[in-house]
Amino acid sequence: SLASAAKFVGMSPRTVQRRLNDEGTTFQNEVDGARLAAAQVLLASTQDKLTSIAFEVGCCSLQHFSALFRRLTGETPSAWRERHLLL
Repeated sequence: SLASAAKFVGMSPRTVQRRLNDEGTTFQNEVDGARLAAAQVLLASTQDKLTSIAFEVGCCSLQHFSALFRRLTGETPSAWRERHLLL
């Protein structure tokens, strides 16, 4: 959460929001980016089911995960995995 992140870095939530805004991003964009990066590692290096990966990266459902992934990459998690699987 924003409050947890702010506490971790020793700032108020509003200060974190302002600093992120100064950098042209938002807390949600950063969370989404971190989820995507973690998901891409798991998709490329494991055969875990998409539902398991969705929950592991903090998405509440496979549908939410798929929509987030497609919005950020332009393709489905399955298609991305097919092109990047390292196994």
